Amino acid sequence: METREKRKAASAKAGSEPEEKRQRCLADHREDDDARGKTASTSSREPHAPVVAATSREAPSSKPQTKERPPSPRRPDDKVGHLVYELGESLTPRYKILSKVGEGTFGRVLECWDRQRKEYCAVKVIRNVKKYRDAAMIEIEVLRATAKADEIGLWHCVALKEWFSYHGHVCMVFEKLGLSLYDFLRKNHYRPFSMDLVREFGVQLLESVAFLHGLTLIHTDLKPENILLESLEYIRERDSTSVISLLKAKPERP
Repeated sequence: METREKRKAASAKAGSEPEEKRQRCLADHREDDDARGKTASTSSREPHAPVVAATSREAPSSKPQTKERPPSPRRPDDKVGHLVYELGESLTPRYKILSKVGEGTFGRVLECWDRQRKEYCAVKVIRNVKKYRDAAMIEIEVLRATAKADEIGLWHCVALKEWFSYHGHVCMVFEKLGLSLYDFLRKNHYRPFSMDLVREFGVQLLESVAFLHGLTLIHTDLKPENILLESLEYIRERDSTSVISLLKAKPERP
């Protein structure tokens, strides 16, 4: 009889930031959350507050204050409009920057810690260029449409949690997912997937594309770099190891 052993494997973090600095940031935000937890335990529970843009003002609070951190310094963008930042700084008081996950034509994706929901997330920071800001607003419109039509995430489309504006940059907050298909293959020396996995990937992609077509949307850039692994579960079967994954694709307008 064939036997299977299952074990979880954490996906590797993509990005070029030093790991030591990232670990220090993680330790800092855990200390902050511990302090916040002690203060919150004596007060009643309240619903989440809306995202606050960097330029807005908040009314003074009568709640006990925990350790305050100075606001992130305002730096000029780089010559092509990318946000300039340091690890450990914040995008608004809510999102603490932990690492850079990736970079593309439209902007950068940062791994952040959501201090309000106490969870990791991915924040796509669009370049401060008008044509990219306009394109980002269209993307937000599309993502809202897919979320409304698929509230439980059945059709493998990435979920937009919220968006906000930060110093001229449109910032979109997504669930934290794993590696792209391309990055996974590259990190595994381009070792091919088994035929069963290729078939499973194909089924999920066809389901996602059919769902988008039902909303009169067309994905115009479907490629391994834009297909993210939702979870990784390694299965050892005899002497071979493969990965079972759920895919999420980002829809776009034609």
